[in-house]
Amino acid sequence: MVVACEGYRVVGRGHHQTTLRAFEIAMGTQASALAAYFETCRRKRNQVDYDMANVATESEAEDLVQKADEFNGLVKSWIQGHHPQYGL
Repeated sequence: MVVACEGYRVVGRGHHQTTLRAFEIAMGTQASALAAYFETCRRKRNQVDYDMANVATESEAEDLVQKADEFNGLVKSWIQGHHPQYGL
């Protein structure tokens, strides 16, 4: 949503990595730690095959859910402050 609000659309090869970098650029330092965290998660996910099970621990999964909630709040606040016309 951050990238779309800024008028961009990420497509093609490497789009997940590009999206993470783009939202960090758009949101500034407030998003740096979360961008780094999600980049680490993305890399870990890319290191495993689709058919592997039990790669992430339960605590890692819980941490990811907590970080996703934190990110959701940060994005909503950013959109309200920078693009209120989208009225979340």
